[in-house]
Amino acid sequence: MKRKTFMNVGLTAFFLFLASSLSGATLYQILFSAKTLFPDRSNVVVFVNSSGSEASSVAQYAAAAKGSLKLNVQVIGIADFSKVASSAPQYLKSASDYVVIISDNAVFNTMGKKFVIQKAMLKKIPVVTDKEEDFESGACYIFGTQKLVNSKVAGLLGVSIPDSMKSDPTVTVR
Repeated sequence: MKRKTFMNVGLTAFFLFLASSLSGATLYQILFSAKTLFPDRSNVVVFVNSSGSEASSVAQYAAAAKGSLKLNVQVIGIADFSKVASSAPQYLKSASDYVVIISDNAVFNTMGKKFVIQKAMLKKIPVVTDKEEDFESGACYIFGTQKLVNSKVAGLLGVSIPDSMKSDPTVTVR
């Protein structure tokens, strides 16, 4: 048992090191951090632009998170902004514990993210994004240039903010 735990910690450290060498927040970093806010939630839906350059790396990080973070990650690729309204809601199910949206300028731009956030809020599903602009739209957690927890949204969705996040100097709770 100790060996397996050591291997998981080693894998986690490896993927965080790998992620930190890339620009911007990677899906693995986002999921690793979100695990603190949602420790008992394991079913994650990740929305990404399937025609974007990040699609393949998102799939790789999702696979890594399944093993080392014990998450059931479903990556949903949508290639066209016009399909967000018809495609995204079908993946927002009660079995989804939270949603991650990887921003881009084509499909998951401000309007696309706002639509998904609103639909998720109606189903009481918290949303994590990588852009601070989504805070006002109702994202529960932002993992971008700074980490922000939306305490108002968290309260509405029944998410308890752990003391470890409240006391973490790298996290801002508003």
